[in-house]
Amino acid sequence: MKKKKILKRLEKAIKAQQMCQLYLEFNPEEACRFQPVKMSEKLILLIKEGNPSKQGYVIRCLDNIEKVKVEDEAVKNKNGEDKKNTKEILEMDLTDWPAVFNHLGKLGEVVVVECEAQEKKDANYAIGKIEKIGKKQVGIHYYGPDSDWADKKWKIPYEEMTRVTIASRYTEVLSKFIPVGEAQAVEDDEN
Repeated sequence: MKKKKILKRLEKAIKAQQMCQLYLEFNPEEACRFQPVKMSEKLILLIKEGNPSKQGYVIRCLDNIEKVKVEDEAVKNKNGEDKKNTKEILEMDLTDWPAVFNHLGKLGEVVVVECEAQEKKDANYAIGKIEKIGKKQVGIHYYGPDSDWADKKWKIPYEEMTRVTIASRYTEVLSKFIPVGEAQAVEDDEN
């Protein structure tokens, strides 16, 4: 499907608050169900399964979407108005990844950053708190598999990112374990 047609369908679904089936370049045979909320030329803010209370929000690269099917039924939720930071999330600047991470860093959100195109399983995603926001990459204070905030700080290049999940039940639980006095994310002009 051509990008122009994809964008037109997504715009229609945003206005009508309709669910969409998205087919992604990494798994073109299997659809993912999302409610699109808003988009820019590069990124789109989505609600998985139209249920922000459980699934939270997803920011995804538009270039990774190969095909869109808009469902007829309108969504009956209220974009997660009962969730923490909902208004701020819905007002997020989706211009590019640095703008998204600057916004989320100020909110102190725990994020799941995915790089679905990578072959290595252990390098596919990082879970943690945004620490440094650069021009080409973001630094994440990694939450390790041993259920602790590891000393590990991951640097993830924006060009490898395909998806960021925020305000899900999972990230909200992890945010309760952020060490006291953990600094807010800072901009790093060098990276």
